[in-house]
Amino acid sequence: MRGLPALSAGPSAAPVDEGPIREALKLCGAHLRFAIIFSAIGNLAYLAPTLYMLQVYDRVVPSGSHPTLVFITIALAAALFLLTYLDRMRSRLLLAAGARLNEAFTGRIFRRALAGAGAGRPVRLNQM
Repeated sequence: MRGLPALSAGPSAAPVDEGPIREALKLCGAHLRFAIIFSAIGNLAYLAPTLYMLQVYDRVVPSGSHPTLVFITIALAAALFLLTYLDRMRSRLLLAAGARLNEAFTGRIFRRALAGAGAGRPVRLNQM
């Protein structure tokens, strides 16, 4: 009994249509991974004001400790600065990803829309 022939990925193999989603992920996968990481850290930083108020009422108000108040206020300012920085970086990453996708797909979408309109078919976005 003979085994199955080996599959080769050489030049004789037929090209596989990846589809637009896979192509977009190849183009912007790194951008999206970093944006997800920045979003996760930013979501943790959003807890800082709540934790600040809990600490003020738990530690500072009963003891009247000014050094503790100063320290947790500095920690809050650092967390809010981190939140602002990460949000700005995430926005820049997503803007770069959007520009990259626009550059990659605009021509293809425009050609298909014109071809469909020239043939009298309505333009359907889910078939781009």
